[in-house]
Amino acid sequence: MRAADLVIIPVRPTVFDIWSSEATRRWARELQKECVFVLNQCPIVHASRRFREGVDALEALGGIVQPMITARVDYQEAIRCGLGPTEVNPNGEAAEEIRQLWLSVRRRLTRLKLGLHSGQRAA
Repeated sequence: MRAADLVIIPVRPTVFDIWSSEATRRWARELQKECVFVLNQCPIVHASRRFREGVDALEALGGIVQPMITARVDYQEAIRCGLGPTEVNPNGEAAEEIRQLWLSVRRRLTRLKLGLHSGQRAA
């Protein structure tokens, strides 16, 4: 974590995961590292109150990188094969989620390198 430009904490939108991620977030803060959460294994339908409360709690703790990674069969198949979802099904929704996640992380890293904070935009 000491060498990281950005600490990315994968977390499921559950009370237990949010609670257990606190130690990692606290360590990142002690190291003066920016950290964000990646919501993982999310339900495809984001309509439940419990899910929304989990998202709100994580946003309050430090922000969420988009998109939320949903529970899809392609992720399980990728793990089974020792591959990534873009290799298992390049045109699938899981592959697109990962491509969008990378774009989001890359934008965040660019802002960090330019010395911008969340909410500011590069000129």
